[in-house]
Amino acid sequence: MVYVKPTSTMQIKPSENVDCNGTVDLPFLRDWQYPESDLLGLIQILVIVFGENPPVFSKSSTEPKYPSSHAASDIAQNSPQNSNQVQEFYLKHFEKFLEDFGINFVRDECVENGIDNLETFLMLEKDDFMNVLGLNLGNTLKCMKAQKKFSELES
Repeated sequence: MVYVKPTSTMQIKPSENVDCNGTVDLPFLRDWQYPESDLLGLIQILVIVFGENPPVFSKSSTEPKYPSSHAASDIAQNSPQNSNQVQEFYLKHFEKFLEDFGINFVRDECVENGIDNLETFLMLEKDDFMNVLGLNLGNTLKCMKAQKKFSELES
């Protein structure tokens, strides 16, 4: 088993390769065969995978203005709200972000593609905006500029 263990100032960023508890899941690990598999090979793969998609990010020193989707699961577990109410709550905050940053034109494309919270939106890259959401270059650049401005506000 391989785990990501963040420092006290970092937080795990769940992805297809790392769950919210830090457990790493890679085909190399699932198919591990001694003696063909070794730690050097694992480290080389981790360098590539985590270089493309880092498994941690810096914690914000202040309360975020827009809640993350991780908080949604905490609310769902610790309060009587049902999952639809939680989803609506985060969609409302996501829509507020889009409006605040002047990019509410992208709302429908995002929601249709399952991007209904700020955290997911902030992880999108240029290719995602263009190929997944079908945005033109001008609107893609507007969204990326909003991402950057928001990140600067949070740091």
